[in-house]
Amino acid sequence: MNISGKLIEILADGHFHSGSVMAKELGVTRAAVWKHIIKLKQMGLNVFSVSGKGYKIPGGVDLLNKQWLVESIGSKFDSKVKLEVFNSIASTNQFLIDQSEPVKFHFCLSEYQYAGRGRLGRQWHSPFARNIYLSVKYKFPLLLDVSGLSLAVGIWVAELIEGMGCSEVKVKWPNDILINDRKVGGILTELSSAEVGSREVVIGLGLNWAMPDEVDVEQAWGNLGPMLNGISRNQMVLALIDKFILGLNEFEKGRKYSQLQNWSKFDFLRDKKISIKLGNRSINGNYKGINEQGFILVEADGNIEAYSGGEVSVRAVK
Repeated sequence: MNISGKLIEILADGHFHSGSVMAKELGVTRAAVWKHIIKLKQMGLNVFSVSGKGYKIPGGVDLLNKQWLVESIGSKFDSKVKLEVFNSIASTNQFLIDQSEPVKFHFCLSEYQYAGRGRLGRQWHSPFARNIYLSVKYKFPLLLDVSGLSLAVGIWVAELIEGMGCSEVKVKWPNDILINDRKVGGILTELSSAEVGSREVVIGLGLNWAMPDEVDVEQAWGNLGPMLNGISRNQMVLALIDKFILGLNEFEKGRKYSQLQNWSKFDFLRDKKISIKLGNRSINGNYKGINEQGFILVEADGNIEAYSGGEVSVRAVK
């Protein structure tokens, strides 16, 4: 573990810690400690100092418990599952895209992403230990049709959240998770590569858990954590991993259509007028649900047309 990671572990208890004591413990100078404190602030950690008392993170930090997660997964699944947990990484999706592991499920978690991305190349805000940044790489049979996978993932997440007591959860085509009209999460599905006889897909999920109010996001957003009383971030991560393993296995077995049948239950755009942007062209019309491939159906000028994901963006028209 690097110096920044060790500092985080020390400060995670929410108490004051002397800069000189931490420097001695870590085998570095006090100046080096200060430089790493600045880095922690840049990662979104609220570290402040008081002369004569040292450094402190008010309220502490609820860190991902890598050992507990790995042991919990290992007790339920065999060697087909691998989990990696980082303090900081460019992007959990990109990490898995760049890896080649002989496992069916390869999961990646990080407390912080410095190049996190969402759909259409947008930045995904990733302050340290405030949210959930989870990706999984899965190997599908080469000829399996994976259209609609992003929508299926949205349904899995919505079902999980609803089962935890939050009945207002919705999914906005193709990849947003909303509660009470506020975005709490998003999904990014990317093709990784095609090996002999298989196709690798990487699914990234970002869930706002305790996002600080000062984060500047272009749309109304909310935090999931306060809505799920008694459920910790670690427990939510483990539940998501369970849900992903079950859902991906079922999807591969050809049960995509039965999974997508639950779309209407969580459909945020139901009965709405919408606008779709395809490059420089916009199409306004009535939302008519999805087809069997998960494409969005729009009625405009008396005709119903189907549109896939990719460069399509959707906004509700008031």
